[in-house]
Amino acid sequence: MDALWNQVAAQGWDYVFSQFFAALSLLLVIIGFVQKSDDRLKWLLLVSCITMAPHFYFLSAWAGFITNFVVLGRYVAALRWPGSRIAWAVFSGIGTALTLWYYRDARDLLVIGANVLGCTAVFLNKGLAMRWWFIPTAVCWLVYNALNLSIFGVAFESFCLASNLVGIRRMQRQVAPATSTCIGP
Repeated sequence: MDALWNQVAAQGWDYVFSQFFAALSLLLVIIGFVQKSDDRLKWLLLVSCITMAPHFYFLSAWAGFITNFVVLGRYVAALRWPGSRIAWAVFSGIGTALTLWYYRDARDLLVIGANVLGCTAVFLNKGLAMRWWFIPTAVCWLVYNALNLSIFGVAFESFCLASNLVGIRRMQRQVAPATSTCIGP
């Protein structure tokens, strides 16, 4: 807890602003995960990327900041080219390269993992399989937010995990297995 208060004291209003944007993202993702439509979920996740970028900016978490723009592009591309292995490779590669460019320490490796897993989710999967791939993606972001001492960032990813698991359970009850396709890398 002392580390959190020390960060708040050191960053002042930057920390407060970062938490505001993470809270706004949390609201968007709450709306997003109640959607049954893959496209609506992707659109709301896309918009939440726009609000998570300043969250990471105000935390000076540069790998998270820059990768959110890659994630934003990834969601737009996934809506345009679902199932594209080329898009998967391009966005996985761009995210990895940019994260390595802004590499600060080992916690930034979580951003690479989150990006590649997220690309796998949205480009190579749909339905239940896509949502299952979002689980390890959210775990990477959750740990990254925890290591950057972001309260609302952790809340955001915790909600993603919980609501995604609830959504998976509901979809398993309602959707026939044939509508969930896992292509994989």
